[in-house]
Amino acid sequence: MEGGTGSWRREAREWARCLCYAALMDKNTTAGTGANRGAATIVAEFRRSLSDAAPPPNAELAVQALWWAGKGEWDRAHECVQQREGEPRCDLVHAHLHRVEGDLSNAGYWYRRAREPAATMSMDEEWVALVTRFLS
Repeated sequence: MEGGTGSWRREAREWARCLCYAALMDKNTTAGTGANRGAATIVAEFRRSLSDAAPPPNAELAVQALWWAGKGEWDRAHECVQQREGEPRCDLVHAHLHRVEGDLSNAGYWYRRAREPAATMSMDEEWVALVTRFLS
């Protein structure tokens, strides 16, 4: 990436700060089914927890990584998933993190390890989808 080695980290932090509720609130969420409303509530509560000093107590490492990513703490998120390499959920978040970093080749490796197709949605939408999937 341009701007030196720290620029992607700054961009990742900015990306996390700019996550907005619009990404998770579509027409079906606000006026739709209870399942969608439930997912929106899960994500909204998880987003509110980002103001805390630490991830939710007893959260699995994949969820902790998503929490740190949501705070723009890429390195801490990466440390979490590295502790459980080989576990599909951590490998999937690992892929997401490398996608945020801009290292699509490495992200592809981790999607394959997780036995998941590479994400084609925006990074914000993928973060929301992973939070919803892991906490539902």
